[in-house]
Amino acid sequence: MSSHPILPSATAPASHESLLPRLSIGAVSRAAGIPVETLRTWERRYGFPIGLRDDGGQRQYDVATLLHLQLIKQALGQGMRASQIVPLPLHELRHLLAQTEREVPPPAAVPRPAPVTAPPPLPAQSSDLARFIDAIQRFDGDTLAALLQRAAHQIGCVAFLDDLARPLMIEVGQRWASGDLTVAHEHFATEHLRARLADLSVPDRHGAPCVICANLPGELHSLGLEMAAVVLRQTGLRALYLGADMPLGDLARTVHFVSAHMDLAAVLVSLSASVEARNARDQLAQLRSLVPPHVPVLAGGSGAPSEVAGIVVHGSVRELQAWALDRTGA
Repeated sequence: MSSHPILPSATAPASHESLLPRLSIGAVSRAAGIPVETLRTWERRYGFPIGLRDDGGQRQYDVATLLHLQLIKQALGQGMRASQIVPLPLHELRHLLAQTEREVPPPAAVPRPAPVTAPPPLPAQSSDLARFIDAIQRFDGDTLAALLQRAAHQIGCVAFLDDLARPLMIEVGQRWASGDLTVAHEHFATEHLRARLADLSVPDRHGAPCVICANLPGELHSLGLEMAAVVLRQTGLRALYLGADMPLGDLARTVHFVSAHMDLAAVLVSLSASVEARNARDQLAQLRSLVPPHVPVLAGGSGAPSEVAGIVVHGSVRELQAWALDRTGA
């Protein structure tokens, strides 16, 4: 369990900026999709983002700064220049994005999937994991990247995640446990899948309902969480990605902060098979007690318990997509 302080009550929001969780510059860079060197350049040129230094001299940023940076990233994606938008106060940036969005036709609605059933068989070239495993064993990045790219193109995002990415990483984990693969192979495969996720991801939609995405304390495997964030964004929701090993107290404070500033749709956590089942249940129950009752708490991944009181458990990417489409009304 985390040694970080926990909010005494789910109904007692933190009111002071110092109570907001702090993130490293690397975590902020990954969550906002902005390189670390760019953040440092902006700080020198425009005075934002300004990180507080911890006892070790490392930059630390709060969630408000991360939200601001995600809006800047969105504005950059619309063709605006950093010199124009980075110095803007948050309220002016929001106003500018709102104006821009009114001028752009909304994207076509995402087709609602059929009720969740057993997925159809994949094409032979995608379902044969042996070729993927062979490329991983040989550290053949070119072949692995080509196989992943072709599969994603042929079967689509959700089928790629549910029917290929998840089984592939389970197979890699089992082969690591048996000694057929090493940790280096697992990291190699993870990074190639992560690169494919970056290609599949779409920008957050300004003003869309937000889902806070985080791993529970001690959970260091974040690939499943990144997969969930891709699906949420593709269905029109906004994914506030906080990453691995998030203390429950910090996560609860983030929930209260985000609730006060935007439409919070849910909190989502991903659990890998490495999580001990009883510990996962205890942490999920504690998280549920810290989050306001009206905010859904979602759990998924191979280590998610089948049933926890007050927790919506998704057994597949398709189930998460169906929930997200219901939330957006698409």
